[in-house]
Amino acid sequence: MNPQCNVKKEHYGLREIADLLRGRKIYLWGAGQKGRPFLFALLRNGYRAEAFLDSAPVLIGTDYRGTPILDPKTILGSPAAFESSLIILTSTTDKIRQMALACRGAGLVHGRHYVRMQELAPLSPSIEISGVCNLRCIACPRGEGARLETGGFMSFDDYRKVLQKLIREIPWLFTVDLYVWSDPLLHPGLAEIIRYNNGLGIGSGLSTNLNYGKYLEDVIKAGPDYIRVSTSGFGPKNYEITHSGGTWELLFKNLLDAKNYIKKYDSKTIITILYHANKNNLSEFAAMRDFCVENGFRLEPLLSSIFSDYAMDYIEKKPLWEGARLAKDIMLVSLDEILERCAEEHSAPCLGMRALPVINWDLSVLLCCFYSYERLAPNYLDIGIDEIIERRNNAEFCKKCIKYSLHRFWDHPNYTKNLRPLLAELSEGNAVI
Repeated sequence: MNPQCNVKKEHYGLREIADLLRGRKIYLWGAGQKGRPFLFALLRNGYRAEAFLDSAPVLIGTDYRGTPILDPKTILGSPAAFESSLIILTSTTDKIRQMALACRGAGLVHGRHYVRMQELAPLSPSIEISGVCNLRCIACPRGEGARLETGGFMSFDDYRKVLQKLIREIPWLFTVDLYVWSDPLLHPGLAEIIRYNNGLGIGSGLSTNLNYGKYLEDVIKAGPDYIRVSTSGFGPKNYEITHSGGTWELLFKNLLDAKNYIKKYDSKTIITILYHANKNNLSEFAAMRDFCVENGFRLEPLLSSIFSDYAMDYIEKKPLWEGARLAKDIMLVSLDEILERCAEEHSAPCLGMRALPVINWDLSVLLCCFYSYERLAPNYLDIGIDEIIERRNNAEFCKKCIKYSLHRFWDHPNYTKNLRPLLAELSEGNAVI
């Protein structure tokens, strides 16, 4: 077994969870991409949330589907309420660490007064409903073409069977990401899939290049929890280099259309712009920040990087295709520096440990969401979750990845710490969440 990726199906058993939640006022800290769907996981398992907690000024005092959103200080500043309350931290990575620090600073005890959502729902599945992408981004195996085969679309009938099995195997399932390597907005049945998820209290997460708008209105109307839009500049000059095959004009139009559809249907969908900052587009960040503030989008700056496939090729001194070479050369933090940091964190857990199962459009089970070509099983419907976990924990490819310390490669919060000082003078306002 690979100790760095020893996946566990559950942290608390169902009986332990019942003991933890029974008779408590439950608060969900985080009214965003994770917290909102977790509200319905509570309801599906027979519990309700007293309120959300969130520090975003634009959210405090509002509500989400009738559940009020409060300032965290409301609860953290009331020690008398601790014993009758439980706070569930519903975020990821660096944000959840900050929440935990705030809880401890207020005198709360982990496991008694607060828990992380990952302790109730350790697994976070992805379903690649589309095996097709319309762009050929230079940092992605899709861009190279030969490395990652183009596929088809998962049928609604297959999707329904997959989701029902996931709910049986993961009782506290609260959201599924409907993407891995392709663009879900190309799927003609995406809106139907989102409505089906909503009917079962399961959140839908999308990641898209937003260069295709045929189904966009129906998708927004269906109400996915969040849409992450990948960008790499503000304007065609730099965006169209890295997002090869895409056009800035179409992206810009679809972003504004999405905003209007959200208003038209009073949708609660959160749109987050992922700004992949590189040496060429850093000066355009301010314009993107202003655009996001003006239009109500969240903005998340990330350091641009090549994908794991190419990082492994680089370590093994294999030649990179021209797109990956260009993407490597414009990285703000060099690939060598990132790999050195990965080596320093070699003994730390795999960053993709919770992202399981990863189900392909043809129902095959992928090893993880970091590599484009490794398979664990031919059909998710024919294999149990315990067997998937066992195969993942003992996978030979995982041993190779860990040998190179690439299980720490996608540590975006740490990478972004390098980026934020560069953006310090540009990051004012509510766009950067």
